[in-house]
Amino acid sequence: NSFIVRFIVPSGTSTSSSSSSSSSTLEVPVSLKIIMPGPVSVYQKDKIEVPLTLYNDGSSTFYNIILNGSVVKDSVLSNDVNISFSKSKFSSLAKGEKENVTMTINVNTEDVGTFEINVAATSTTPKYIDWGKMFLTIKEGENVGEKIVFTEEFIASNPECIELKELVDEAKRLFAQGNT
Repeated sequence: NSFIVRFIVPSGTSTSSSSSSSSSTLEVPVSLKIIMPGPVSVYQKDKIEVPLTLYNDGSSTFYNIILNGSVVKDSVLSNDVNISFSKSKFSSLAKGEKENVTMTINVNTEDVGTFEINVAATSTTPKYIDWGKMFLTIKEGENVGEKIVFTEEFIASNPECIELKELVDEAKRLFAQGNT
């Protein structure tokens, strides 16, 4: 998204009745891009980190940039899928400068399907907003409890694998605490 901002510099005027005034125009292209990955997949009750880049490919410095985002499914804001940024405020971003950011997506839902993640960057000087969109597909999570039972049965029928029992017991303990 490239935009041209026109700034007209007023020239001084005289108090005499025969004077005239003139002005000049200065064009400054302004462009801030949010570079985001393509579609991402994750399981229910999971967490994923996604790289983002803010890139000033315009001709002037941006000041006071704030990054924020939202998650939507079927045109409704989702409270069960939350996003956060490793850094969400930037004092400035000079011409040609890039800033890498990690977006963490916490999936705390039983819903499956496609979610829309919208990220916006707002600058106070110059006043500017850019946004990016990506899609997150949430898949049905694998049943950890079933895998633990399968592994226990496998160990019971294969005594040579008995040293794995301690690891399976630790996995059962963690699963019971809600760690999947």
